[in-house]
Amino acid sequence: MDKENRKMSPEEREMVFGTLQNHFIFGKLDTEYIEKIINLMARCRVRAGCYILRKGQEPEALHIVSEGKLQIEFINQKIQKNTLLERGSIFGELAIVYHCSRSASIRAVTDAVLWTISTHDIIEVMREAL
Repeated sequence: MDKENRKMSPEEREMVFGTLQNHFIFGKLDTEYIEKIINLMARCRVRAGCYILRKGQEPEALHIVSEGKLQIEFINQKIQKNTLLERGSIFGELAIVYHCSRSASIRAVTDAVLWTISTHDIIEVMREAL
């Protein structure tokens, strides 16, 4: 995953804001805290076939898909489930909020662009919001 020093376009900002505002956790935050989250996000490029995260890893970041398609690979003894994530999808937040390891792996099916915020930064904003 390659981080880029690039600001969000107005369209990307609107998409990310809407994704956070409609989320069952982040939607409860005042607008100023959603804006703080957005201002701390970095743009990352991911090549097709690369894993963004793997099951069992400790959480490092929250991600929102801006471009491309990602696949959630969830496998346990009884279930094998593969779900696609596309523009506006958010992932990585549950492991951060619940302080647990990743429950699935996520792989880029196509080249993709993500908006990412570190676990440290998201926790700091959430603490400030409380």
